[in-house]
Amino acid sequence: MMVSADGMTRVVKHYSTGRRSNEMMIVMPDERTAYFGDDGEYTMLFMYIADKPRDLSAGTLYAAKFTQTSAENGGAGNLEWIKLGHATDKEIKRIIDKGITFSDIFEVSNEPKEGFTAVKQYSGQGTNYGKIEYLKLKPGMEKAAAFLETRRYAAMLGATSEFNKMEGLAVNAKDKKVYVAISDISKGMEKNDQDPTDHIQLPKVKAGAVYELNLKPGQKTIAGESINSRYVAASMKALLVGEDLAQPDAYGNKANVNKIAGPDNLSFSEDYRTLFIGEDSSQHINNFVWAYNVDTKKLSRILSVPAGAEATGLQAADNRNGFSYVMSNFQHPGDELDNFAPTVVNIDDVKKAIDATYGIDQAGAVGYIQGLPNIEKLQKELKKQQKAQQSKKKK
Repeated sequence: MMVSADGMTRVVKHYSTGRRSNEMMIVMPDERTAYFGDDGEYTMLFMYIADKPRDLSAGTLYAAKFTQTSAENGGAGNLEWIKLGHATDKEIKRIIDKGITFSDIFEVSNEPKEGFTAVKQYSGQGTNYGKIEYLKLKPGMEKAAAFLETRRYAAMLGATSEFNKMEGLAVNAKDKKVYVAISDISKGMEKNDQDPTDHIQLPKVKAGAVYELNLKPGQKTIAGESINSRYVAASMKALLVGEDLAQPDAYGNKANVNKIAGPDNLSFSEDYRTLFIGEDSSQHINNFVWAYNVDTKKLSRILSVPAGAEATGLQAADNRNGFSYVMSNFQHPGDELDNFAPTVVNIDDVKKAIDATYGIDQAGAVGYIQGLPNIEKLQKELKKQQKAQQSKKKK
């Protein structure tokens, strides 16, 4: 979407970025390299590098292969990249307009067969949901597969298709980090030797984690081809991990309320060196927004939303006329409260209170935390004061 100074908008659909369950896309400081959050079960991590800055109409698409190096504290591993292909929006739009179908791209078998590749990837709620597929690419269909059946093709080429509930993304430009929210470490991310691949083998943590991706220049694909970007993720590790409770607490929480659970929205403040994390969890009866300072490593809970609501619309807005703000919304208050069984309060009373105030699943709210001073302005003022004090001492 492009917004002009007079408020007029123009929406453009991009085809060269591939097809998946986009939760969010985040663009790097080079204005060419982008990462995608792929929401669902058995999903993938993708990177797109545009031919030109600020132009997503043509570029190269990559999928990540994760090689696990640790299963401790949410896990860690190295990332390698598989090139899926290069395309322009116009090329892919022409393929679509010709009426291409799934059966034009792949041959399918219901059982293992020579020449076919077993893949398991998120296929929505259709008949193939949760099933292993056996696929063979038809001749000349590489581009169509890469940009219209992106997950299936990437899995066939060896990319990791085991991520679960990959949600929000944020970038820390100074440190060259990308943060990725995984709201639920389970299913494909657990050890399972029955899957076609088992790259990720982590203990289940329903409360999820936030991962940190380290970006480096000079990277090559698995095939040895140079990747034309200084912002290529070379490794990832868990930065913050939730903690499941063996039994719900008195308020019905299924995860430790002093740690994150179901991380979803992410936003990073360069000025405050702080990662903000919004929850959309079935583990906390009230979802929270957290602030994590990447230098001090301190995690602080800064707000909560009504029971059953999702904390969403998270945005750290630095230096707006000398002040900084944290935007935060909530939606669907009172949702799925029957999944909680608090003992210190009657859940029906909670639902009645929410219904009277907002309506169950009927409303939301847009808000912000205001009055945060601009860090750069404060630092300049501090230097002024220090110089003034030094001048007085000399006199």
